[in-house]
Amino acid sequence: MFDLLLRRARLADDTLTDIAIQDGKIAATGDSAAPARQTVGL
Repeated sequence: MFDLLLRRARLADDTLTDIAIQDGKIAATGDSAAPARQTVGL
């Protein structure tokens, strides 16, 4: 389980993707179906 999941975050190249945060670091990117303690839709 991730700490934070940012849904539809915009990257520098204008790509929209999910970003998963674990222990203060980016743990995964892409369409993530993994659960998170907190989810933020952007």
